Amino acid sequence: AYQSNRLGRVSRDCLADKALVLYFEGKQRDEALLRALQQVYKQFGCEEGLGHFEVVYITAAESAEQFAACFRAMPWLTLPFTHALRREQLRHLFEVDPDDCAAVLLHMDGTTISREAKPLMALAHRLQSSIDEKRSESSYQKDLAKLIEKERKSLAQLEKRLQEGVVSRLGRVAKQLFAQLRAREVAEFLAEGGCPDKALHAELEAAAAAVEVAREGLRALDADALEELRVADSPPSAPVREAVEAAATLLQVRPDFAHAQARLMPRPGAFVERLLALEVGQVPAAARPRLRRFLGSAAEEGQCEATPPAAEASTAVAVALRGWVCALLRHEAAALEVEMAAECISCTPAMQAAVECICDLHGLHEVEEDLRGALLMADRFSRDAAAAGAAEEEEGEDEEVSELQDKASMVRRLVGLMEEGLKAAAKEVPKLQEGLAEPSPHADFGRRHEEVPDQLHALRDPEAPKGPHTVHAHALVRATLLISKPAVVQSAGADKGALLGEVIKSIGELYAKIQDAAIDKQAEGVTPAPDVTEAEWEQCKALVGGINGKALAQASRSFSTWHEWLSKVAELHSAKAGLLSKRNAAKQAKEQLLAINKQLDAAGLDSPFSLALMHSVAQAAKDAGQPLRRSQLCWVLERAKGDERVAISLATSQASARRALPVLRDPSLLSNFDVSAVTPAMARRVKETLSSVEALQTHLAELSALDEEAGEAVGRRVGERPQVGDTVLVLSSRDDEASRFVGMAGRLEEDDGSSQPFLVLFPSGGDYENQTWWFYEGEIEASELLAGIAEPIEHGSEATGEEGGEEGEEG
Repeated sequence: AYQSNRLGRVSRDCLADKALVLYFEGKQRDEALLRALQQVYKQFGCEEGLGHFEVVYITAAESAEQFAACFRAMPWLTLPFTHALRREQLRHLFEVDPDDCAAVLLHMDGTTISREAKPLMALAHRLQSSIDEKRSESSYQKDLAKLIEKERKSLAQLEKRLQEGVVSRLGRVAKQLFAQLRAREVAEFLAEGGCPDKALHAELEAAAAAVEVAREGLRALDADALEELRVADSPPSAPVREAVEAAATLLQVRPDFAHAQARLMPRPGAFVERLLALEVGQVPAAARPRLRRFLGSAAEEGQCEATPPAAEASTAVAVALRGWVCALLRHEAAALEVEMAAECISCTPAMQAAVECICDLHGLHEVEEDLRGALLMADRFSRDAAAAGAAEEEEGEDEEVSELQDKASMVRRLVGLMEEGLKAAAKEVPKLQEGLAEPSPHADFGRRHEEVPDQLHALRDPEAPKGPHTVHAHALVRATLLISKPAVVQSAGADKGALLGEVIKSIGELYAKIQDAAIDKQAEGVTPAPDVTEAEWEQCKALVGGINGKALAQASRSFSTWHEWLSKVAELHSAKAGLLSKRNAAKQAKEQLLAINKQLDAAGLDSPFSLALMHSVAQAAKDAGQPLRRSQLCWVLERAKGDERVAISLATSQASARRALPVLRDPSLLSNFDVSAVTPAMARRVKETLSSVEALQTHLAELSALDEEAGEAVGRRVGERPQVGDTVLVLSSRDDEASRFVGMAGRLEEDDGSSQPFLVLFPSGGDYENQTWWFYEGEIEASELLAGIAEPIEHGSEATGEEGGEEGEEG
């Protein structure tokens, strides 16, 4: 009898005319084999008793509870737990190891097909998984084909409407625009308008004069008072401290008196030099908000004047600093007012929006900061292109500067690597010196060197027995003398007795010389004797390296300690020599880098911007296919006021700006505008621009009507969030794992208002069917063009039937 979770106890008649798979369980369950059996069992309908084979589970459980827990989720048959003898007989019959999981395949007549059916089950599992995957892929391809066909029909309708209506209307509107356009407004938009307000100019001139008066006040400060401030051990009075910290804010140093004292006053007179070196155009943009309290207190106390009153020295310093800070901030505010007034041109908001729309449609939709600057740059340097000779000369200079920058970058990286190597080597030397200065008791040659003479006397005695250690002891003697008394080694030559005699009489002196030279932290090398050469050090290391330490240790503990000590000295010499070599190489590299930087400084004397900034902007423009000449680079950095992001935006948008500029000057060219070049991002930007001007709302309504007619509108304003239930298209994703959904249509299930608010369900997505994912704002877009695509699709509904069933079963 057998046992089943579904049928209870069953007889062996249920196995008639069926092949058998005996599933032997081991001590550790094989999940892969179990999944394969479950898939095959389900695939062939064995759960309903329709299959042509059956699985019999042979448990390895040691208790009834463990057996019940393992068998509870299995759909096939098993031997009852009480039939332990039958299980053992089956394991013995088919030679199954009790520790391993196995599968045995039996024919309907009881003969054995394979005792190694486990890999066959795994192969069947993989094949069936592949078949299921191909079916799912086929279903996804059908869904995709439906989507493509629907989009193709929609695009055909749009193309027909474009040809019949929009393109022809575009020509008529362009002619009307050219007839009605006020060309002066476009010219004013492209111009750098001046500031007509004389009062603002007067205020700017007055502020500049106040800055000069404040600087004269700084130059007139008492040197003793400034020196007292520089060397003060404690913070000064509150007015002086606040004035110093305010000046530090303008100099972009942390507004803390102690920090400012260390950074700005390293030597007498340095503080005033730093203050006078700050130009009026270099005031940080964040300085005024940070100094709001300081300016308020200064105004209340009437200390915003540059001329200090006759008072004590510290008060004069505070007043002079306050006057300098207030004068610079006043000039910065006046200059900002003039700049803002210059930006106010007579071009109407509607015309400005229209110009921006044309620029957006020509590829300038990504320029966020300075659209006028991009057009001005295109205008200026298209006219300057005629100066071919100057351009070629400038390009030659740029290539030379670029080569210098590449060389400097390479040398800078090399110096960085050398510095890292120096740090590692510098850490190694003190450790070795510490090991020599404070050795462990069993390795302290300083205590044992007095035993050496007696043992060396034994080596000189011709009647004393000679062992393997004799050769090594002579090598120790020679190595020690090579670095401490090289002249003795040269005079003795091969006379071992003379060398032994020298060490016997002066071992204490030799140890002291070598030990003192080794632990000297001030010396760059290890020099026990003034006449020792690098060649003699190499001979010493070779002798020490060839000594057999075990043979010495068996003969004499003193010789063994001597060998260990001399080995550490040789290792320390190698470390110090390597450190010195690395320092020299790093010094040469730094000198080379300094020379290159001087050349670069000489090439960049005409630019107020750092070479690093210039190189970064030039490289970004080059990567975007818009290489800049030096004059263009300087112009764009000056226009962006040193802002790297704005400068890169201006430089990389020049191709689009050169396309838009002729159209702005001659709107009749719009009749030849290529509508197919308009991207969805351009269209969205145009709608956003139109929505910002009330006078252009009618045109925005016309666009919305066209979208609805084309089946693309969702009946909402531009920028409005998609609503739950909308069909949405995934445009992009910050999450790499969600990139597989880009371009797929789904249904918006939830909007929780968080930073990642949109939960999208993909009802028909092949391998991703009925999966959900959270997306950020801007990553999805609602569109009625895809409505219905995100509805659940019954996969395989068209493929069902006898043919499909037979094909699946045959596969």
